[in-house]
Amino acid sequence: MVAETTDKLRKRHTGRNVQRVRMYFGVKQEALAADLGISQQEVSKIEQQEEIEEEVLSQIAGVLGILLSIFTCSHFGSSHFGSSENKLIFAEIISYAECAFYIRTNY
Repeated sequence: MVAETTDKLRKRHTGRNVQRVRMYFGVKQEALAADLGISQQEVSKIEQQEEIEEEVLSQIAGVLGILLSIFTCSHFGSSHFGSSENKLIFAEIISYAECAFYIRTNY
């Protein structure tokens, strides 16, 4: 029972990570959809998926100007920041996202 609960807490929801990164950059679903050549409804469906094909994630990462690995972090956006390790992981992700955003908007 405990192992099962721990697995659920650690399991990543890639679609939610996509949504969090998109929102962090202030990109609307419609704008992301236009850049990807798909509909807003398709972006919404992607963000609801627990697992997303690497090719799709790669396209989204390219549009947002970030590394693909940002989406696959199991701790990103977790409400379980009790440990200092989790806090550091989240801080690193946000720092990277801020740097990527700065580079993308200034170069």
